[in-house]
Amino acid sequence: MTKQNLQYTVDQLLKHQYPVESSGAVYVWAKYQDSEAKAAPSKHIIINGRHVKAALGSIFGAPEYFRLCPVRPQYLLNSILNTRVSWGFSDK
Repeated sequence: MTKQNLQYTVDQLLKHQYPVESSGAVYVWAKYQDSEAKAAPSKHIIINGRHVKAALGSIFGAPEYFRLCPVRPQYLLNSILNTRVSWGFSDK
């Protein structure tokens, strides 16, 4: 995990209009964009057609948020986050 990975993840989420509330040593907290995602959050988000595990904010008392931990190598983060982001609502 590097600060570069954290900042890259924050930058990409912001680029795709997902408000980032905080980023620290390991995690990035972001807010769901719409009421449908808030009402039916998933343990996975879909980014570029791939299921990406996200921690539900509701288990931390923050149901409008999700948490990501971008611990993958930079080239993988780039391939996942560098295009349009969309959300999935299944727990597959």
